[in-house]
Amino acid sequence: MVYLPIYREGEPLGSVGERRRALRGFIVGSFVGDELLEGIFGGSFDPAIDFEVYDGTNPASSPLLYDRDGIKRAGKKENESLFSKESRIRVAGREWNLYFATQPSFEEGAESTLPAFVLASGLGMSLLIFGITLLVARSRARAERYSKDLEVANKELESFYYSVEQELGTARSIQHALLPKDLPKLEGWKIAYHYQPAREVGGDFYDFIRLEDGRVGIVIGDVSGKGIAAALVMANTQSVLRAVARRGNIAPGQVLAEANEVLYAYIPSGTFVTCFYGVLDPGSGRLVYANAGHDLPCERHDKSVDELRARGMPLGLMPNMFYEEKEAVVAAGDDLLFYSDGLVEAHDPRGEMFGFPRLRKLISVYGADGDGNLVDFLLTELTAFTGEDREQEDDITLVTLQRSKAGVRDRERPARPDATDDIGDRRALTVFTLASEPGNERLAKEKVVETVKDLGLSEQRLEHLGTAVAEATMNAMEHGNRYAPEVPVEIRVSLLKQRLVVRISDRGSGPPPGPSTSEPDLEAKLEGAQTSRGWGMFLIERMVDEVRVSGNPNQHTIELVMRLEEGKD
Repeated sequence: MVYLPIYREGEPLGSVGERRRALRGFIVGSFVGDELLEGIFGGSFDPAIDFEVYDGTNPASSPLLYDRDGIKRAGKKENESLFSKESRIRVAGREWNLYFATQPSFEEGAESTLPAFVLASGLGMSLLIFGITLLVARSRARAERYSKDLEVANKELESFYYSVEQELGTARSIQHALLPKDLPKLEGWKIAYHYQPAREVGGDFYDFIRLEDGRVGIVIGDVSGKGIAAALVMANTQSVLRAVARRGNIAPGQVLAEANEVLYAYIPSGTFVTCFYGVLDPGSGRLVYANAGHDLPCERHDKSVDELRARGMPLGLMPNMFYEEKEAVVAAGDDLLFYSDGLVEAHDPRGEMFGFPRLRKLISVYGADGDGNLVDFLLTELTAFTGEDREQEDDITLVTLQRSKAGVRDRERPARPDATDDIGDRRALTVFTLASEPGNERLAKEKVVETVKDLGLSEQRLEHLGTAVAEATMNAMEHGNRYAPEVPVEIRVSLLKQRLVVRISDRGSGPPPGPSTSEPDLEAKLEGAQTSRGWGMFLIERMVDEVRVSGNPNQHTIELVMRLEEGKD
């Protein structure tokens, strides 16, 4: 057994002190030269052979690793032997000098004619075995060093992971702090929401902005992408929208247009934000809104579901964008649903998408049978669709506004003497749509009369109102929608202080019909001097107290106004 020292490469080894400083460790090895010779000679005599190993090519300047008899002979001429040999060998990446020779006792006590090559072969075998032992030892040392390095790397990785986890937790807390802490308390309204990012932080956001005169701004948006980058853009977008919306009485379309200019200048190229912004008057249920490419909100009334459509590009994609404004009136008992695409783009285990048709159907079912929370209802259906253990694919945000059903107190509210045409005091009583088919004007008349029969109108004025509604609905179906059954006529009934307003809208693309300019003359018509066009409007004007006509390239609207105080009959 022999212990061979291992020194650091490049370090001086001239003195004992230098070798101690350069010492890295020891390699444990063994030489089997003695056993080999004993096997050859059968133990008849001691071959008296010296063997020396040097760590280097020059025995005179290289450290002595091994000396069998403790007497250094290599390189000294006075130590002439009967047989000696010096050679070099590379072991485990290092070059050694090997020296072996017969001792004087060999010449004195032995008359063996053993060839020198036998001795050399034995020593060579010993060196080979020693070299293998050294290789194994060094490999083990290298493995232990790598194991320690790996352990250190694992600790560093664990520390880094813990640090990132802490930073993500802080980012999540900051993002939640940016979302509304307290929902607005609106009399006659119930608000619910659900916000769940797919990762620690996400790009979805929603907001309620308190405005003047009790109005509330409603925001829901979705930043392209996920994670921290989307969360940073989300925070920036929310701050911009709040600042612009609170600056004054700015319409929703203008708010989105100004926000788009800011975001286009500052957010990264290729990033965009879809966003819906609406201003709700809680008293009247009137919602004025604009949409920057976001998923269409849904309005549920009884069993029907309507989408709130408005055209507009996502924020941050292009400058100088125009955002169309639309208006809706949420009637008593209706629901509004705002959501992000994480809901409709979720997949089941087979890869089928949740989709818009499924969402509309579920909202309709909830409207017919549901008495609870629409958000909870939809989340339950989503879990049943995707499976409880399926990983969430995208951020999911849901916001619902439910208006309580109108009671007797709403209808018997005393009229104020200072009544003006202030939309802020409008209260919706009902809203419905009818297919543009002949005969449906009678259904319109029946529904409106049934809705307003307890408002104090005389029987004659109630009949006049019904006749005006039927005539206006027939005009809308015939001239506006060309009797296309798939194109509906929308009818909204509301109270505006001392007045009852029936609003009838079609999808006509021509100029809206105006008030009659001359009184119809039957004899002139029979003689061909006058057409029948305008006779319906003439009749409507005689049936109600006031007629208002408006329109744009996509819609015609006529409002029939009837005072609730005693008027003309």
